[in-house]
Amino acid sequence: MFGKIFGGPTVQLVEYQGGTLLFRTKKEFKTGEELDLKVAGRGGKPAKVKGTLEACRSVASGGYVCTARVDDLAHQRELSRLEAFTVEVDPDIRQHPRKVREVEIDSPDLQGQTVDVSAGGVQVRTRTPLRVSQIVHLHLMPGLNCQAKVTWVSGERAGLEFCIEDDASTKVLLERFASGRTVPSADQPAPTKKTVLPPPDYESV
Repeated sequence: MFGKIFGGPTVQLVEYQGGTLLFRTKKEFKTGEELDLKVAGRGGKPAKVKGTLEACRSVASGGYVCTARVDDLAHQRELSRLEAFTVEVDPDIRQHPRKVREVEIDSPDLQGQTVDVSAGGVQVRTRTPLRVSQIVHLHLMPGLNCQAKVTWVSGERAGLEFCIEDDASTKVLLERFASGRTVPSADQPAPTKKTVLPPPDYESV
């Protein structure tokens, strides 16, 4: 009754970036389902939005965490004004903050484009057939090659978790990639620092 009166179930905002909504809910939803949601943030009035569910999984602390695609610009503006609940409250939802970053991927196992990335994983858009638990080899930028495990698949999108348990050097490079920086190479060396000259001492002239 509550959901019908107010236009859909109320869910908790965890993160919103670039049209992708990450939220927490007590109810399990089906992939591809069209949703009418009331998205509650920290303080302020909840936003009423429509979206298409991309993935839904249970979490150890109870309930479900889901991702949905929101394409309506007015609804995107509504979400952008909300302040998300901090992920530190529930670390099993997301261990690494994500950043929207679009980079072309041209690897033997996968061709497509990244959607967002963190030090722990990446969301991709690809037409390469993928299956959950599949291990793929990725070339993300010069000097950075790694393996990743497919954790979910929804249409042309998929979530990949980096396999970096014992590889400290790859961890450093992935953190650099997630932050938006590049890895220096022969074709693209690291920028040199400009020498800043002190102002002239006019009194001694």
